[in-house]
Amino acid sequence: MATGKIEDRSIRLGRRLTLFRDYATVLLVENNWDQEYIVRQWNVAGNHLGDHVVRNCHFLSITSRCRICHVIRECKSYGCRHLLCARCVTGYLEENINAGALNLVCPVQHCEKMMCPAVFKSDVSIAVRNLFQRNLNRSFLLAHPDEEFSYITAAYDFCLGKKWYILAFVVLVVLFFKGPRASMNLNLNFIL
Repeated sequence: MATGKIEDRSIRLGRRLTLFRDYATVLLVENNWDQEYIVRQWNVAGNHLGDHVVRNCHFLSITSRCRICHVIRECKSYGCRHLLCARCVTGYLEENINAGALNLVCPVQHCEKMMCPAVFKSDVSIAVRNLFQRNLNRSFLLAHPDEEFSYITAAYDFCLGKKWYILAFVVLVVLFFKGPRASMNLNLNFIL
């Protein structure tokens, strides 16, 4: 599955460069998933690979003044030093992810640091989170056409975004074929 390969490569690159795994993923996406190129360039003096990546991230969540709306709310850091409220960030993230963006920069003007996916994923809907993962998988597979296409992976990616529809369909089918008494005896423990 592409997701597992993405995680493996991100972890491996993160260890080689002593970076947070999500920032390793950012570098991989920006550089067409070419890990060896990134490592070679990283060790060259004056390289620009790390310009948009924060090496020593501090992920905070405190009550503070949001750098965008300037209202005092529960704010958190998304990788850079800016504190932003979820209300301001959610719309920005969902709009960009729906447009297909994979590398999202801090929305504060003149800050070009990449936002950490592990942190911002909790601020978007499940559908947008799944779309982000599918776009990441698609990017990886486009960069590595030699990787096998797996119908199981494609089915998994499809179902990931449609799981509640599929569950509702299964319940309706069971109710239809078992009749009205099935709803009393229906045991959904296998789902939980």
